[in-house]
Amino acid sequence: MRFPSPEKIALLVAAAAAAISLTWFLLRSVEPGVRRMRDGRDQMQKAPNVVTDAPPEGFEPRIWREPASQARGPEWSYDLFTPPEIWWDGASGEFRAETASPATATSPEPEFCSLEILDVHRLRFPLQLRGFLGEAGHWLGSFEILRSGETMLLSPGAECAVLGLTLVAFSVERRPLPGGDAMDAMPSWVARAMVKDSTGRVQELVGGEDALMDELVAQVQTEPAGEKVSREVRTGDVIAAAEGDYRIEQIEFEPAAVSVRRIGEDEALIRLVPRPAGDPAANGADE
Repeated sequence: MRFPSPEKIALLVAAAAAAISLTWFLLRSVEPGVRRMRDGRDQMQKAPNVVTDAPPEGFEPRIWREPASQARGPEWSYDLFTPPEIWWDGASGEFRAETASPATATSPEPEFCSLEILDVHRLRFPLQLRGFLGEAGHWLGSFEILRSGETMLLSPGAECAVLGLTLVAFSVERRPLPGGDAMDAMPSWVARAMVKDSTGRVQELVGGEDALMDELVAQVQTEPAGEKVSREVRTGDVIAAAEGDYRIEQIEFEPAAVSVRRIGEDEALIRLVPRPAGDPAANGADE
């Protein structure tokens, strides 16, 4: 058996001594850090939770500024959390903004009103497209004047003087009819017209469809002389009731409602809604 030389034995002894020295040094350096971490954790657990009302140093409270008035008026102002409510005023023909919508600015205590709202719907356009005749490039539209029931044949550029309307465009095209089976899906000829009034407003008319306007009307029932009377009203109209006259301030479509104001009384609005089916109670103020 051959033994290592004295030089190799000395080298191995020196390496072992160095490893032992390094291990001892590392253990000595880590132990104080571990002890400090343990001591700090113990102090944090034992420290009381102190609550103070004093703000931190350098803290400056900030206050929300009042919203600035807009060019269209103070009612159009808004802040971050409270935008104004925009509603359409049919009497003036423009949008209005209020912090509280006229439909919700009712009196603190609901008032009785003998008016009854039967229905709210959009107004039909006074001229309706009923059909067409002719051939491609020479079409004529068949129109009905609702007020009189009269029928007119018009081509593009022609005028309906009694209504102050001008036919600016007319076309006939094929389009599929809605349906599930093959016969219903067959294309059909459909007429389309564009008419313009004296203000330049354009209304589209489609054959076979009822043309409606944006203006709303309400069917109102009242008993001014002990007998029930029903009539259509628009925004701004005045209607008589047993207890006095009311002005129609606003008409809403969805949900259906009418806001009225008693003439000669306080400024509170009364919001009326159609009576639910089967409810025999008289119409009154909406809560």
